[in-house]
Amino acid sequence: MDWPLPELGQSIMADSNRSNPIPTALLLMSLTAGAWYFFKNFQIQGLDQISVSGKAGGIDSPEIQGFPNDSFLATKATDWLPDATSRLTVTPVSTGSLSSSRTVLNSGLPATRNLRIATWALGGLGPDKIDSVATFDRVASVIRGFDLVAIQQLRATQQDFLPQLMERASGSGRRYDYLVGPVQQPSGEQLAFFFDTNRLVTDRSQLYSVADPENRLTHDPLVGWFQSIGLPPNAAWTFSFINVRIELPRARLEVAELPRILGAVARDGRGEDDCLMGGLFQSDDVYLMATLQRPAMQSVIKGMKTDIFARHQTSNLVYSNSTTTEAIGRGGVFDFLRSENLSLAEAEQVSPYLPVFADFSPREGGER
Repeated sequence: MDWPLPELGQSIMADSNRSNPIPTALLLMSLTAGAWYFFKNFQIQGLDQISVSGKAGGIDSPEIQGFPNDSFLATKATDWLPDATSRLTVTPVSTGSLSSSRTVLNSGLPATRNLRIATWALGGLGPDKIDSVATFDRVASVIRGFDLVAIQQLRATQQDFLPQLMERASGSGRRYDYLVGPVQQPSGEQLAFFFDTNRLVTDRSQLYSVADPENRLTHDPLVGWFQSIGLPPNAAWTFSFINVRIELPRARLEVAELPRILGAVARDGRGEDDCLMGGLFQSDDVYLMATLQRPAMQSVIKGMKTDIFARHQTSNLVYSNSTTTEAIGRGGVFDFLRSENLSLAEAEQVSPYLPVFADFSPREGGER
């Protein structure tokens, strides 16, 4: 018996008419679950221009993801998810208790008999960013206000850039030299120290980058050793200085490594009991000091903003007040915008960050 061939589409239509309740039930369940998820985590805003945003406590909220806006007490450093930062604007780790007040240092003041030590992030300063001789001179003028400056975010792509900057900073009783670390990849940045050779001496053989075989830090800290000038060798203050650059998207993870860095430098065989640590920490003093978990540690900046836009606290200088008795207890933020009478645009060409400084006695153990 010959069976008649079905017309085109006939068998398909026949199969589709068969009743099968399982796909229908699954579809209804999926729609119900999706609607519950949507209204639990999102809210609809506006009528003419509808927008959807995550509710407080939803999956995209900082409280759940552990973004840098969280307070230190709310999350642990190891709970932070770095890959999640691609969805939100990254900001420095902050407790939200910062003041807009600043301590102004006029770089034209005569040098103090104490040592004025600073840390300054240059925001990628290098030959490509210097747009004029005036900008170059402004950077040099800021450096001239200090006896020692730890520099971060330097891109000295030309061999004569640092010697030129050193030459421009020197003068009016100042004579600067510098120490510079290796070019770090992939950023192309370097860490450096500028110091007045009339106030400090260094041993270049003691300069080193902290080894980080597990790559826990994006930028290897640079450690220099310095001694004050003008006193008998047994009375001159000696100290180590750790220059730190924290990568913003990994701020919580990298700040958590700082206690380990302090321990490594303390065990470097030099036997130096005074150790300063300064740099671009991408966190405020409350979070930073809580992470260091050392009661004797002292931060120079407390509750102050350190960028030219008065938004965040990103830089600081810390030391142990139990061993570093040379600390005078005087310091602050150098607002070079006011000192140089610059507009925000002009200041940004110099650096988006303000230097943080503190004064120390040049005599070992402090004044007696």
